[in-house]
Amino acid sequence: MMLNRIKIIKKLLETGTVDRMTLSRVMSICRGNRAIVLQALANHAGMTSSQIRDFFEEHFGLQNIELNDFLLDPGVVKLVPFEVAWNHLIVPAFRISDKTFLAVSNPLNIEGLEEICEYIGSRCEILLSPEEQVKKAIEDSIRPEGKKSTRSNSLR
Repeated sequence: MMLNRIKIIKKLLETGTVDRMTLSRVMSICRGNRAIVLQALANHAGMTSSQIRDFFEEHFGLQNIELNDFLLDPGVVKLVPFEVAWNHLIVPAFRISDKTFLAVSNPLNIEGLEEICEYIGSRCEILLSPEEQVKKAIEDSIRPEGKKSTRSNSLR
């Protein structure tokens, strides 16, 4: 199931996570920069990354997975260049039939999800995973030989 901003915003309002006044204020601050609206709403509501994952699991039926206990499909992982996966913190995990399952630390990154799905060229489903596990999976599975580790870099 791919998500879109409207569905997410409606659910944030419906559950009382944010109110309409907060939504209006955030929208005016972001001035149409759709890429940051969802993250700004979550930040304004004081949601941690763990709470965001729990919200998506409860309200959108997304599954949480522990990537540390998971064997990624090497052929699927390599469908996306390292830099793209690292910039969005999204790693293709495996494919079943015509669906590719993506391990994602931040389901609010709609642009990243769309870009990764374009690279893959198939329907995508989202799996939620802690950021550190996604970073480790990207480094261990996609990082080109000889490229220095980025784990010490403070990205995001």
